[in-house]
Amino acid sequence: MKKLKNILAGISAVITLGVMTVPSINASAVNFKGYFQNLGIYYTEEEMEEVIQRDYTKRTICVNFDESISEMTTDENGNIQFVLDVNSEVYKYMVDSLKLISNVLTETRSLSISDIEMEEKIYAEISFKGVTDSEYTEILNTLRNMEGINLWYITMEEVPMRADFGEPVDIEPLSGDLSMDGKVNIVDAVKLAKYNADPTAFPLLTYSQLAADINGDGELTNADLVALIQMI
Repeated sequence: MKKLKNILAGISAVITLGVMTVPSINASAVNFKGYFQNLGIYYTEEEMEEVIQRDYTKRTICVNFDESISEMTTDENGNIQFVLDVNSEVYKYMVDSLKLISNVLTETRSLSISDIEMEEKIYAEISFKGVTDSEYTEILNTLRNMEGINLWYITMEEVPMRADFGEPVDIEPLSGDLSMDGKVNIVDAVKLAKYNADPTAFPLLTYSQLAADINGDGELTNADLVALIQMI
């Protein structure tokens, strides 16, 4: 009983953030069909697609900058580089959205504008990860509408490929194991308390939602949280 009181006291502050009934889940699903990722996390096909887009897809944009927001210089080895104005809208946006860490862009190449117009322009290659397809589209549209920047072309490369994640597997979720580490402890209770308080800020994967529905009523409430605590 003392142990239970200590656990309750430890997460009471989280629970008081809000008490709500989270939208119903598919409680009728006895087995979970998903992908086994190398970190030991189970995803639905849709969730895995988002993970690949966000965490593994390397995206590269090739851009040229006007003199109004950049200076073209050479380094000690004679390589051409762009030095962006740190006060420019383009630079600030790239820092926020592309996690640019320097205003000096050294990955530069020359490119002919077209087969007819053979004048070569210098452009910078900027590669990044960490965004979904929709976020990437929004970034490109924003950059196209900014002054002083010209997009040349874009590329996308998936590393690793989808096939590297293997075939879908069937697994029955371990009741209470939201963290997917094969055991039920305070970590799982805290995750459920946060989710119940604000599912948007603290989302759970499908596997974790199924594991969190302790009483099997198809909803995630503090009744499941209490039942989970009693399991610890």
